[in-house]
Amino acid sequence: MRTLGCASLLLAASVMFALPAQAVPPKARVLTSAEVPASFGTPYSSEFSRKPRDNAKLVMLCTDSKGGPLASLPAPTTQYSSKIVMKPKKKVFASVNERVFVYPSPEAALAAYTQLAQEVAKCTGTMAGPADEDPSVVDTYASAVTTDREYPSFWVQDSTIFTSRDPLRAGRTVTYAVYSQAGDAVIQTDTYVDGRARVTAAQKSDLQQLAMTLSSKWDRQ
Repeated sequence: MRTLGCASLLLAASVMFALPAQAVPPKARVLTSAEVPASFGTPYSSEFSRKPRDNAKLVMLCTDSKGGPLASLPAPTTQYSSKIVMKPKKKVFASVNERVFVYPSPEAALAAYTQLAQEVAKCTGTMAGPADEDPSVVDTYASAVTTDREYPSFWVQDSTIFTSRDPLRAGRTVTYAVYSQAGDAVIQTDTYVDGRARVTAAQKSDLQQLAMTLSSKWDRQ
């Protein structure tokens, strides 16, 4: 049996690590369980998707009082998503997620991100759904553009309260999402929590740093 010499092994390794970002399989470039910060708990299951039927039609930042898009852009066709479900704790269910919107070029991705960063100013204040609906829904939004990160980014938080005479239909949820741009992609990194209406300061900081780590995987440089 023939074996590779040290020089050949080094050459093979250098070629592998020199592969451009575009040559890395999408599944190897999205969020993994090992990357979820400890502040979110223990990963329970994971799911990766590149199926068109799972694609979002819009990059949706927030909705109006009727559930329609308040700040959004049409989404590109190519998308990848990763969902990491965390082990439930005291009837609180959470996940850490990533959705990558891939554009035809870095210029197109930057243009989309720039428009979204302008739209995000609409995601603030309280949106109450119709009073006669059961459950009644109240969304409270907060958002901001960040300027001290490695990649352009902004965040949106949506705290939702469901009120109903039926205890099974009442409750609260929160979504905290960071949107960033790198290479030919706009990346949405978020956490969704069912059972409480807040994300801790440590979790917000960790998610923002995670967003930068995930963004680096799509950087063409």
